[in-house]
Amino acid sequence: MKVEKFKKDIEGSFTDLKKGKMKKKVKFNYEDKFTMPMWTCRNVLYLISQAVKNLGEGESYLNYGVWQGATLLIPAYFNKDKRCDGVDNFLSSHWGGSNEDRVRGSIAGHDLKNVNLYVKHYRDFLSAYPLPASSNPKYGVAFMDGDHTYELTLDALNLVVPCMAEKSVIILDDISEEEGVKKAMKEWLPESGYKMLWELPLVDKEKKIWWSGISVLQRGMKE
Repeated sequence: MKVEKFKKDIEGSFTDLKKGKMKKKVKFNYEDKFTMPMWTCRNVLYLISQAVKNLGEGESYLNYGVWQGATLLIPAYFNKDKRCDGVDNFLSSHWGGSNEDRVRGSIAGHDLKNVNLYVKHYRDFLSAYPLPASSNPKYGVAFMDGDHTYELTLDALNLVVPCMAEKSVIILDDISEEEGVKKAMKEWLPESGYKMLWELPLVDKEKKIWWSGISVLQRGMKE
């Protein structure tokens, strides 16, 4: 992944990154195309989309914890030349019906041929890596929004590392409201080979500028 360019692109898109103040010149419009409940916010979706845009040749995007699809489908829509893999067992749903059906409907409706959906528990997916039907894709970007317990977050972080490209970014969701996620990250980070690029906490509970807070971790960036 082109980590240095990703950093430059994001920092150049905001007048104040921590406060989530995006420059007016930035064009990122998806609201008229996607109508599913977002369960995230514009800033987070933009950051993920820019990360996917900066994938290296042959690299892919991994979204663990697809939910209703926004963090998988919107980055895929804006980066149709990039492979985007979503992993979720879809055991929980809202408002009746199946989240899996909603996501598959959106994939078909937007003709997202670059999206692969794996209906699996993260452990079954990551521990089986490399994927038998692929040429051993390396993930340059991983967005992790699965089980928020300390134990399972730590387990997922340990399992995802062998799947990541040498230069790569891991984005952890819900760091401000889920103590288990933050505790696991702090314990895992010092020996992981990754470093904190940005910690973007929840700064306004009503506006949810960075939703429930994200940590952006990088490996391989030149000092």
